[in-house]
Amino acid sequence: MNRIKIVFFIDDVNISFPGYSIIIRNLLEYIPNSFCTTNIDELNENNIVIPLGIAASHSLFKAGIPYKITFLCDSPTLTFKSIIEFNIRKRIFTRELFGAFLRLIKYSYLERKILRYSEKIIVVSDYDQSYLLRKYKCNHVFSIPNGVSHPKKIKPKLDPFKPTLGFLYYWGVQNSIDDIDWFMKSYVPIIKNKFPELEVIAAGKGANKKALKYFDDNNINYIGQIEDLNDFFSRIDVFITTVRKKCGILNKVLDAIAHKKIVMAFEDNMLAFVSLDQGYYSYKTVGEFIENLERIRTDSSENKKYINNSYEYTMKKHNWKTNYMRLYEHIKHSYDLV
Repeated sequence: MNRIKIVFFIDDVNISFPGYSIIIRNLLEYIPNSFCTTNIDELNENNIVIPLGIAASHSLFKAGIPYKITFLCDSPTLTFKSIIEFNIRKRIFTRELFGAFLRLIKYSYLERKILRYSEKIIVVSDYDQSYLLRKYKCNHVFSIPNGVSHPKKIKPKLDPFKPTLGFLYYWGVQNSIDDIDWFMKSYVPIIKNKFPELEVIAAGKGANKKALKYFDDNNINYIGQIEDLNDFFSRIDVFITTVRKKCGILNKVLDAIAHKKIVMAFEDNMLAFVSLDQGYYSYKTVGEFIENLERIRTDSSENKKYINNSYEYTMKKHNWKTNYMRLYEHIKHSYDLV
């Protein structure tokens, strides 16, 4: 076993995304004899190769490099279906909607091919697992959730409740702007009628000139890339999600919970957390968002209960080491390792 290397192969694009970077860092920490590469030429017959994401899986397939397990992370078809459904529901008819239809067609073919080829498919959400099992009528999809690091010290917010809402994204792609734009344009003006002191803070790396202009134009206080997440979470009252997808798991929700921050999430974003009861607030209309803000502002006992429930939940369910030991067992079983 010590002579065999487990190689996590990822494409050049996805490796730049923080979500994949976090996964890779923890895979290498907890999976013995492993390394990660974007160079297909580094792979050889002595390796156990596990692709991360559908692009890496397809690259290996085309190159004729065998593998048994695909760490798919999220279902790409569920991603694009979610965007299409959201835009149609909100009557947002843009070029992005047309592009999502084209990508859905492309990834429907690729996803089906990868599921047929792989002996095991790993996703990070129970919802993605049930979706793929149902869609392809198969039994070889497994859910291994992401973990989260709980900080030793949590810096509290000292300023009074405004409310201050917080976004934490990777801003290097247009999708991140699109994911908040609908909220800023259709929700924020209405919320300000009830909460005129409302402030929106954004953090995260990758913001280009276009993103910075967007923040300025929409009165968003962008504080840049954060090395210590306490410096972000200590400035906000509520962490919110506005992502237009049902798939996967939002690492930043886990980060917010680990920093004992109140979470208000767009309903579609929390399908990976269906077993978490009374641990977050959710909304699907602006009216529900405002009602939740009022509850958060006035009911401190409920806030404490939600924070404690969600914190305990992540301690039990989202431990990197425990979850990746389960992945390691899948690897050993698939490759008859002892």
